[in-house]
Amino acid sequence: MTTTQFTKPKFNFDEIVEVIVQQYNDVPVGSRGYIVGLDEDPQIINGYGFFLFDLDEVWEFDESDLESTHEW
Repeated sequence: MTTTQFTKPKFNFDEIVEVIVQQYNDVPVGSRGYIVGLDEDPQIINGYGFFLFDLDEVWEFDESDLESTHEW
């Protein structure tokens, strides 16, 4: 029998996070927003739907590009 180990998400829904790695030209380091979605594959949780306050849009970011502000 094969056991599947699931990775716990680093961030929770509605958690406010900040960009720490500039992945896109339109989204500078320090941009803030909140988590609105997770990768669909429960075994690989490293991508997030991220609502950006300044742009009023949802973008996809890797977990390693974001940092929690410890706010909700």
